[in-house]
Amino acid sequence: STQSTWDNNNMAEEIKATNILSSDIKEENEKENMENKEEIPLEIPKPRDRFELHYAIQDGASLEDITAIVSLHESPVDLMMTYARDGMLPIHKALSCGRSDLVEFFLGIDESIVVLPYRDIPMTHMALSLARFVSYQDQCTACLLILLKNGANVHSADRLGRTVMHQAALLNMVDLAGQLLIHGVDIMIRDYNNMLAFHVAIERDNSRILEFLMSKVKPEDVEKAQEDETFLETSIKYGAWNCLFLLTSVALKCKITEAKTKQNQTLKDFAALHGWLEEYKVIEHFIQELQEGKKVEINKAIEEAKKAAWKENGNALLIATDEDCYSHAPLTKHSKDARSKQLLEQPENEERLRCLVGTPPLGILNTDDYLESDVWLNSCQPAAISDILRVHEYSYIHYLTNTIESIAKKITLESDPENDNPVIRYDRDTLLSKGSYIAATKGAGVVIAAVDAVMKKTCRAAFCAIRPPGHHIGPIGAVETPDAKEMTSSGFCLLNNVAIGAAYAKYNYKSSINKIVIFDIDVHHGNGTEDIIRNLSPNVINFEVPALHTFLPQQCYKPWLNESDSKNVLFISIHGYGSSDDVYKFYPGSGSKSENTKEKDEDYPGGILNLPMLSTYTRMDWRSVLRNEAFTRINVFQPDLIFLSAGFDAHEKEGIAKDFGKFIEFDYYWITKEVQKLANKHCGGRIVSVLEGGYNVKGGILSPLAQSVSFHLDSLRSRTKQIYTDLIPKELVALTEEEKKMEEKRKTTEAEREREGKRRGKKFKLEDNSGSIDQMVELLGNAGEMSESSPENMQELSEFPLNAPKDEAVGTLGEAPKPEEEKKEAIPEAAKEPSKENNIEIKQEEGPKMI
Repeated sequence: STQSTWDNNNMAEEIKATNILSSDIKEENEKENMENKEEIPLEIPKPRDRFELHYAIQDGASLEDITAIVSLHESPVDLMMTYARDGMLPIHKALSCGRSDLVEFFLGIDESIVVLPYRDIPMTHMALSLARFVSYQDQCTACLLILLKNGANVHSADRLGRTVMHQAALLNMVDLAGQLLIHGVDIMIRDYNNMLAFHVAIERDNSRILEFLMSKVKPEDVEKAQEDETFLETSIKYGAWNCLFLLTSVALKCKITEAKTKQNQTLKDFAALHGWLEEYKVIEHFIQELQEGKKVEINKAIEEAKKAAWKENGNALLIATDEDCYSHAPLTKHSKDARSKQLLEQPENEERLRCLVGTPPLGILNTDDYLESDVWLNSCQPAAISDILRVHEYSYIHYLTNTIESIAKKITLESDPENDNPVIRYDRDTLLSKGSYIAATKGAGVVIAAVDAVMKKTCRAAFCAIRPPGHHIGPIGAVETPDAKEMTSSGFCLLNNVAIGAAYAKYNYKSSINKIVIFDIDVHHGNGTEDIIRNLSPNVINFEVPALHTFLPQQCYKPWLNESDSKNVLFISIHGYGSSDDVYKFYPGSGSKSENTKEKDEDYPGGILNLPMLSTYTRMDWRSVLRNEAFTRINVFQPDLIFLSAGFDAHEKEGIAKDFGKFIEFDYYWITKEVQKLANKHCGGRIVSVLEGGYNVKGGILSPLAQSVSFHLDSLRSRTKQIYTDLIPKELVALTEEEKKMEEKRKTTEAEREREGKRRGKKFKLEDNSGSIDQMVELLGNAGEMSESSPENMQELSEFPLNAPKDEAVGTLGEAPKPEEEKKEAIPEAAKEPSKENNIEIKQEEGPKMI
């Protein structure tokens, strides 16, 4: 018993000692582990990209993927009100892509967003943005019906006063028109050009929807729609023969030989007045046969009418472009966010071409309508150096090419392999990249190819969709403004495309081309083209001597054909002039009437005609000046070929235009129509139109640039042989009064829209901005406006004397640099310390000299 007790006590002591030892070993092991253990940082979730949803929609993400992105955000409702850099909400992105599934999903989260337009484009119109492509029409219709189901206003009007019924008529979408009628649309609403949906249908020769619309209104409404002009007159005015067949044989059932106009003219006389007599005679014959009960194939009858008027294939419009034009100053490929920033800060960018001739569904000119009826030229040879040197001095070309070659060398040595074509600043508003010279020569080559096509009667008129523009470049490059030297710059231009094309035509088609007009309708003065025209006779030009930092006068003379060129070329420029804010001159600060060729001068009616317009002038004032001075001068000059420097930056939605012009799309249609009448009268309708300015591409196909070019081409492609006349002042006065009446209506509507925008602003509190929707969009920046800091991927080019100082930000075209003391405050930190990403530092070294 005693022994047993001892054994138990001894065992307890051993167990206790063992436990103590185990505890010590465990503590030592834990201590050793803690010392050897690597510190593991806490995982903090990264903030989600603010524009992740927008980019996903743009990239075509599925509904499931979009749902997943939305579910990761704390407040899906707030996400629906997130504006991208281009001013679009997620629902706007979905509409612009034709995604009805996403539109329905987003409205399910917050149905109140259905009232929010994109800038001045109602959601209902955004829903139809891709409907110009026939393959997208079903998707667009689905998007629109979802919007209407959720309370969208079926009578919302765009900046032209057009409702979705006007759009349905434009696109010949009969099924959509039927759906709109179910939703209570009023067919009898007129746009700012006084056109009903009936008139839009006739203008496009869409007989199917015209018949449908006429069947859905009361007879008295049909009569009311024809108060000012009968549908028969409208059909003849636009050469809409399908509609004329419909009206005479089905809808109105009137004998065509007995029908009269509102002015009691016969239809034949009316057709003669508007340049359609030859085609009308054939159409009238077939309509009579149809009314007599004979079988007539309408399509064959129309083709026969066209052949009667145009013996050769000279009635088509040529649309010419080249893929290499995209290689000049391209947008970065590093990230979508950097690309969006660059779009805001680089007005002259590749999106200008993409919204015009980009592959479907991007380019408005690549829609079915233009592809089926027009001639296309998608690739051209670059302009030969001999053609370039007819207008430019070799010293400038040598300087430009050496500059670009130096850029290419630096890129090869130092650039980021992910971005082998970064953008370099050339001067205060013009950019360069290694592909700039080939883009410029290809652009000039497109104009030369267009001249060949017009002269060889492949087409009657041509439009050149090219970049970079050219009308600010003179014989030696940037043109110095005597009274505002600080404004001297290249103005986004490298080669003067229109002058190269005109000189080529004068030299190569001397037997048929004697007199040439270059008519510049860009909002900025074509100072480069004017300097080139002055060089057609012996002239003095100030050449820059970089080593001396000064300009020296030199004799210069560059005729295109012979010593009489200065008499046989007329340059006209209508442009903004003076100041819009009482502080800065409007770029380029030149183009006053004092520079004009006077009647007593030897070169008159050739020479120079500048038409400077103040910021206080309305669009109607511009029309009046064009009628009374520009068109009259062209008529007296009697040209053999007309070139249009077709800038579209006088549009009211172009920030770069400041307060000048304030055009809408109807103005570009009207100007083109008047020029076409002059061309019909004097040169067989031959017109070569060359793209210059126009930078607001927000909204893609619905953007001001795309829509303005579309209206320009709709007028340019017309087969009418109507000629210009200044012998009917009463008609002109009446037209002006009608224009004024419609302008007042437009202003009233715009004022109402502005008040509505302010009202919405009180209801919707936006991130970083508590103002109205319109103010939010303005905060995000207008297309065509450059911020004062250069984009992150722009590099400084300091080795060439013509460039801006290293700390000077890329300026806005149309604005002189600010005084030095103000500039320091204006330049943000980003401009003072450019991002090092993709930044190429080009050190000072000997560069090419211009002598």
